Amino acid sequence: MEIQAQDLHHYGIISGICNEIELVDQINKLAGSNPQRKVSIGECTKAMIINGMGYTTRPLYLAHQFYETKPLCHLIKPDVDSSDFNDDALGRTLDALYEKGCTTIFSHIAMNAAKQYGVDLKFRHFDTTNMQVYGEYADQDQATQLINFGYAKHDRVDLKQFLISLMVSNDGGVPLLQYTVPGNTSDNAHFREVLKTMQHNIIGNEDPFYAVIDAAFYCEESIQLGILWITRVPDKIKLVGDLKNQFINRDHMEIIDDNYMFSEVCTWYGEVKQRWLIVYSKMAHERAKNSIMRQIKKEREEAEKALKKLHSNEYACAEDAQKTITALSKKLSYHDVKIEAINERQSFVRAGRPTKESPLKISYCIETTLHEKSEENEQKILLKSMFVLATNELDYSKLSNKEILSYYKDQHKVESGFRFLKDPLCLASSVYLKKTERIVALSMIMCLCLLVYSLAERKLRMALKQANETVPNQIGKGTQTPTMRWVFQMFEGVIIAYIPTSKGIKQQIINLSEKLKKILRLLGNHCMIMYLVEPQTQ
Repeated sequence: MEIQAQDLHHYGIISGICNEIELVDQINKLAGSNPQRKVSIGECTKAMIINGMGYTTRPLYLAHQFYETKPLCHLIKPDVDSSDFNDDALGRTLDALYEKGCTTIFSHIAMNAAKQYGVDLKFRHFDTTNMQVYGEYADQDQATQLINFGYAKHDRVDLKQFLISLMVSNDGGVPLLQYTVPGNTSDNAHFREVLKTMQHNIIGNEDPFYAVIDAAFYCEESIQLGILWITRVPDKIKLVGDLKNQFINRDHMEIIDDNYMFSEVCTWYGEVKQRWLIVYSKMAHERAKNSIMRQIKKEREEAEKALKKLHSNEYACAEDAQKTITALSKKLSYHDVKIEAINERQSFVRAGRPTKESPLKISYCIETTLHEKSEENEQKILLKSMFVLATNELDYSKLSNKEILSYYKDQHKVESGFRFLKDPLCLASSVYLKKTERIVALSMIMCLCLLVYSLAERKLRMALKQANETVPNQIGKGTQTPTMRWVFQMFEGVIIAYIPTSKGIKQQIINLSEKLKKILRLLGNHCMIMYLVEPQTQ
């Protein structure tokens, strides 16, 4: 026999985390296990998670090419190879997951993992994102129930889409709940429906938690649900504009830090008593200023072009000239047009050399100046620099005003999850599956990838902080908050070799430096086992 080598890279970390949360066993219990199958539904799911974080552009039907160079007997279980994970086997797995209920399976695994890792579940962020798809589908009638034209966040109005909604923990951005819904679903209606039913999908009794949601949630019907929430109040509500104008001078606002100031009011809306925070942000002020200055410049250029044309026109009477300028002024948001003069002009009616009897006509032309509405424009900038947050938690000892702002700002954690799912190298940046059931199941697999990724990242960062250790970042400086994507890159080139000996096949890990062994020890025994790393002796 010859020495054989296969790519282990970062796949051992993924496999180790899957083993630690007992992902295969949980899926087999929830989705059922057929003893006649060589590889179970749970094992196929684990293989797809490894593929999903393999950062390859191959679609699912070419997954066997990915597995050909991977040590599946080490990552999954003995006596399996790439042919056991062909597109038929993976497709049947997706069908089985859909049949048993993807949301239920995901929430069971995610909640158990979160409790196992000690994730703080008190604050949970909720949002949706669209996933655009191409091509035709096997069952067009059923497909239209999921695949629809909807609000295109990337200006691709020609593409159909479905939506993925996520609820993630504030602690580590760990996904806790996942839905796949039709592409034309209203965020407001979906948020309300999920929050009504989520207790049926999450395992076990829980302490009260706060749902942190964006402004699409806020309406009278939604805020009356019996949950605790933190959200942004939409600007379309009249009271928001009134409060912004009231505090536009930032008098009596409390300073939080160098960037934020706020003032609190208690109010009733939708028959719910709540706290509203009127927040001013210096960073938002700079963004608003840059945005409005661009609009002012664009409007000025267009207005100057229009005025130049109007200056060359002749008008039958002064009133016509006045009306023309008034009409133009009404179209301008950031400028005023001032008439400096309306000049009378005489000219002969007929062309050619005039005579004493040649009739004259009188017309009028205008001279104007363009002025920027400086005070009004500054006020618009200030109004765009402010936003209103609301919560129905009235007990300051449980949730302070500063915490309301802090936790709402952490809404970016669910957005980070969406960036992970939309990565062109993730499983379904463009979904090529034709059965909508498999699209739903593959979406759940993608979210399981995010679960494993976020658990590993959170565990490593906590271990680094607890041990007061660092790992080198991309420029070689020590950090306690590395991304797992960077850690995965550090493991590129790590391979597992199978060396024949007189006593059998010996496994040996190659290119595993002490720096990488340190990371594995911080990640724990399950990851160490995958790389044959021995615990350090005291």
